[in-house]
Amino acid sequence: MFPHNISDVLTVQKFLDLHQTLKNDWSCSNTSYSGGAQSWGKICRNDLINFSVGSYIKLKLMKVLKKDLRLIKVQINGQTPFQESQFHIDFSESKVWTFVLFTEPEWNVEWGGEFVVQDSAGKYHYTPYIPNTGVLIPSNWTHKGQSPNSQCPGMRTTVAFSYCASDIIDIMCYNYSYINKFL
Repeated sequence: MFPHNISDVLTVQKFLDLHQTLKNDWSCSNTSYSGGAQSWGKICRNDLINFSVGSYIKLKLMKVLKKDLRLIKVQINGQTPFQESQFHIDFSESKVWTFVLFTEPEWNVEWGGEFVVQDSAGKYHYTPYIPNTGVLIPSNWTHKGQSPNSQCPGMRTTVAFSYCASDIIDIMCYNYSYINKFL
């Protein structure tokens, strides 16, 4: 079942609205949970669009997972050529999932930037970076975004939405102080 890819995740207008919010205010201060080199990150300044998109995606994922979900985190990431990320997990708990949305509207797969995930059996899965496509994985699976190559004229951007099953929201709030159970 995982990784589970979804094409045409958002409507064209919602996708372009989200992309528009990603154009400015980047800082080279992101690191994977396991450390490693820094990459580009963004402070979620437009929480309304992130919440709107996260809620829209949540409904799609509830159909796939057949579970009631709660949005617990939004992570905005960017990578320029040769800016390698590190393999990491997002959350160690089970019943938590991450959905990575590829947010650049213009992308040539020859520029690289694929998403790599290692499943629980140790097998690697590669998903090409295709605009408005997303990948759903358990958040405790090791994963990373490959950096774009030297032919890429810009930045590889993604927004990762993390969700937990509703029945563990209190545990997640206790373990991670930044999670707001009332969202």
